[in-house]
Parts: sequence; structure tokens; C-alpha cells
Amino acid sequence: MKQEIKAAGVLLLLGMLAFSASPQSGIMTASAVLNGSVIYGIPAQMDATEAQATIDGCAAIRYYFFLTGRYAYLENYCGANTQNYYVYSVANYLETYPYDFATAFYKGHSTYLPPNSRLNPCVHNHTVLYDNDGGADTDLIWDKEIGLRTVNHRHDFVFLWSCGTANEAQIGGINGTHTWGMAASWLKRTNLNLTGYTTPDGSRHCFIGWQYASKPFSQSTGYLSYTYQIFASMFYYYATYGGYTINGALDRASRNYLGCPFVNSTIYQGWWEYFPEQNVTLLCKIRVWGDGSMSLP
Repeated sequence: MKQEIKAAGVLLLLGMLAFSASPQSGIMTASAVLNGSVIYGIPAQMDATEAQATIDGCAAIRYYFFLTGRYAYLENYCGANTQNYYVYSVANYLETYPYDFATAFYKGHSTYLPPNSRLNPCVHNHTVLYDNDGGADTDLIWDKEIGLRTVNHRHDFVFLWSCGTANEAQIGGINGTHTWGMAASWLKRTNLNLTGYTTPDGSRHCFIGWQYASKPFSQSTGYLSYTYQIFASMFYYYATYGGYTINGALDRASRNYLGCPFVNSTIYQGWWEYFPEQNVTLLCKIRVWGDGSMSLP
């Protein structure tokens, strides 16, 4: 399985190097001068196949940002460097250096902590990501800690390929320096349109996450031999070097690697999944909040 994933990635990379994509007309660019992009992933918390798909996917995403030549700060911290203190430090750096535009990608696990619970005495739901060390109390990447670092509102596009990061119950909020919810904490916005793919809000801020379960990178998309790692990687190719808007990149990647327009895809329409621990069946899908019509600089 590893060899198949690697081979598919190499073939796609060679194909993309020979492919000259024309940017869509009429796209909104983010008039940025100094851009930063950071990628995180936690392969140590996955089985071998998923870990390799995560490593390959994060490396490809960084490479596509590199091809643009427009990102002064560009790091792939997938693996041992995906630690909570690195996430906080880099967010602070990109906000205070200052950068004009910042984007973050994360591939891993997450959970939400209900209010008035052992780890969360707050009255609000809080969402946490896991770092590469595991799920101990000290290995959590807190939304509220990210919110303390995003002081200048420089983060404009965040994609968290992680379960439950875009549940509507966890949209989040801001009260002074206290934030809760990943979208509110990264983007410092609470009024993002929750149907940002079909009705972009024009805010030039976009958050993509998952309602309940997310698809594993190593899982087949059901179209030819492609996996969701290829879909995610190629979304970033179209959104960076390809010059497409976020919506355009989602649609192009979906047509090529899911076999249908994004709006008709399983991940956008959703699928029902049973969670035995809670004895519930929930609708799982990807969510695009805010401005899907924006483009990355």
C-alpha cells in the first residue's frame, strides 16, 4: 500500500510539473506582501499506512507552496515538530513579525472538551488538536492558546483535516483575549458564512474543517486508484501554483480525483457514520466556512 501511494504521488508530481494551469479569471487575491505557510501532522499517532500517507501529503503540500516562490516563511513540521509549543510559537511569529498573510494546515486527531469538565472548567466548549506525542493532557493544542497568539488577525486561511473541527456546535467565540473554537481562534472571526462554498461571504477569510468524522488520507476515494491524500495534496496544488480560488481548487481536485464536482461529492454531501462509544449515528462531511471565492497569494 505504501508503494502504491508513493508511486501515485510521484506520477502526479511529474504530471503537474509538465502541466501549465491558467489561473481562473476574476479571482480575489489577498494583496499580500509577506506571506507565511505552516504545515503540521502527527504520523506517530496513526497506523503505518496512514502515517506514511500523512507524511507524503504534508511534504507535497509544502512543495506546492514552494513552487509559487511567494512564501517568505514556509515550514513543514509534520512529525516530531508538531508540538503544541511549536504551534503556538509559529502562530505568534507569523502574527507579530509581521506577516501580511498566513495560512496553516493540520492533519491529525482532535476532540472537543465540554464545558465544566475536568480539563475544561470554562463555560464554553473548547476544541483541541493532538500533537505528535499523543493525547496526554500536556500534549494538546488548545484553541484558546492559539487565540492568544493570533493577535493581529494575520491568519486568513486555515484547513484542519481533523475530526470535529467544523461542527456547528463548536463554531466558537471571542470575549476579549479569550477565544474558543478553532475557526474563531485562528481567524479571529465569528461571523463566517457557514456555506462558504455555495455562498462565499467575501470576507477574504476561509476555514475548512470536518463535521464529526474526517476521511483518512490512505482511504480510497472510490474513483480509480486515488486516495484522499492525493485529493488534499492536489487541492493545494490548484490553490497555490495553479492559481485557482479555494472553491475552484476544491472543484478541480474533486473532478479529477473524486470523479465528480465537489458539490456532488460524498465528502461535501456527507455520509452517515455510526459511533459505537456514544451509540449514535452522525452525518459527517467537510465544511467550508467564510469566503470560498478568495485565492491564496
